[in-house]
Amino acid sequence: MVTVHRMFRYLNGTKDWRLRFGGALGEALGGALAGALGGALGETTLRGEGDGEGALGCYVNSDYAECPDDYKSTSGLVITFGGAVDWRSREQNSTAQSTPDAEYYAFGVGCMRLTQISHLINKFGIPTIPHVFSDSQSLIASILNRIYRGTAVAHIATKYYLAADIPRNGEIDLSYVPTAEMLASCFTKPLPKPAFFKQCAAMGMIGIGLGNGPGIGIGNGIGNGLANGLGNGIGTGNGIGNSVGK
Repeated sequence: MVTVHRMFRYLNGTKDWRLRFGGALGEALGGALAGALGGALGETTLRGEGDGEGALGCYVNSDYAECPDDYKSTSGLVITFGGAVDWRSREQNSTAQSTPDAEYYAFGVGCMRLTQISHLINKFGIPTIPHVFSDSQSLIASILNRIYRGTAVAHIATKYYLAADIPRNGEIDLSYVPTAEMLASCFTKPLPKPAFFKQCAAMGMIGIGLGNGPGIGIGNGIGNGLANGLGNGIGTGNGIGNSVGK
């Protein structure tokens, strides 16, 4: 019952959330309408957009042996293009023997997925700038310098060398991003509510609970709608609409 209660509390607290696209993707999908909506609802800057409207970013992350049942690691990735266009959180197929193993596996999967989406977008005549972000400086140095530090097993090594070849071939760029700005963190580990909401907003999510819905501000919502979490309307079962009106 506790799990069911948490599930419904989550669904009730996020029922007004929606995903907003901007930048090059927003223009491709909605043109002037998307721009007008973006201006009305407020813009969220995604790392990588400074390189141009066609910036396509992939945030990759992993934990290490956090599954209590089989000690497998979890890979997380978020691909952004004016908003999140692809995201996933999956347990790795094999048991990583070290942190580099888990990182190489997640990074290889992220690079493969990013190149697939990049090629697809380019077919529609939209120029892109594929960029991979990682919060592991040792991983980036290992990839760029082709110094393999993982276990000598094929399923890890092949993903590593694939990930090392793609930047070398000029298909993607690779950059470091601080852990606080790693959008894939919420797909590999639990986060405090403020950090989780911040990452959701950076991925293009908008809503009252995030504090960036139409006309809503964090800590000073209409009436007491946001005075305590998502408002006392949820706590009493009256819904967000009633809490905003009180």
